[in-house]
Amino acid sequence: MIQHGKEKELVNALRKTLLTQATARSRREKEEIPEIIKERRQQLEAGFAEMDQLHFDPNMSDDAFWYVAATKPFYAGHVAAHVDARDGYMLTQYLGDREALTSSEWNPGRKLYEEFLDDEGCFRHADNLSKVINAANQISATKVHNSYKTIIEYICRDISDLNNTASLQSFHKRLNAVLQYGEVTTFHVMTELGLPVVKPDRVVVRVAIAIGIIDSYKSGSKTYPLPKTVTSDEATDLGAIPAFNWALQEACRRIADEAGVSMRLLDFLLVKLGQEPDEVNGFVRTICTESNPTCQLCKVKPMCNYGSRR
Repeated sequence: MIQHGKEKELVNALRKTLLTQATARSRREKEEIPEIIKERRQQLEAGFAEMDQLHFDPNMSDDAFWYVAATKPFYAGHVAAHVDARDGYMLTQYLGDREALTSSEWNPGRKLYEEFLDDEGCFRHADNLSKVINAANQISATKVHNSYKTIIEYICRDISDLNNTASLQSFHKRLNAVLQYGEVTTFHVMTELGLPVVKPDRVVVRVAIAIGIIDSYKSGSKTYPLPKTVTSDEATDLGAIPAFNWALQEACRRIADEAGVSMRLLDFLLVKLGQEPDEVNGFVRTICTESNPTCQLCKVKPMCNYGSRR
């Protein structure tokens, strides 16, 4: 486990690793194209600031909420950069109008459904599309009896403080009941709404365990120790366990609070350390890969559960 008192050092090491190592493919590239490396670092710094300044808006409109939530199912199990490249297009051309998605033309086999899947500008995954359409219909059904409330007001109806675990658990449960996106994707929506959670996807879980942010979790009266490292498949399985997910939230909350950063920024740092390269956003090298991570380049190594043993 990351020792108490080392939280700020960990976050600073994550930042420094991404800025100095993930922005160049090699030492030679740093020497040959320093101006491009500088631009990538500036992109990352801007991304860090944006993530740290993201805050939940309890007065968010339904349209704004839908723009955050609509495309999140497409990210589950897929390369984020590939979805990012199509996200804006899918929203503006097809998925941004929630009420329009309740039309029968969006039923499988009908015109708009098939048009979406035939459009190369979209992330053409039928199961994900069906989840989005179902969510649009679920929201419409919810608003039949709650037309005077926004979706956020409906979910937060008796929650006054979203900075404690019990309230966040209630929010997660209600949000999932409305969207029916599942355990992990619901957390993903919550992170993008600015709530103090991390998304327990395969990358965050794998990296958090490797570093030593979490080494066990409790379910009922039983404690389950975690291995020193997990594969992406094992990380995915853990992300389906609510008890593990909330233990991960608590562990990450301790680090974020002690380091003085938002949970959204911590999530971003962990993701980018272990995610596939995303050159558009300045990341051209994955440091914490599933196989053969480049621990020698990582500033987290001295305090890392896995890296310190290599």
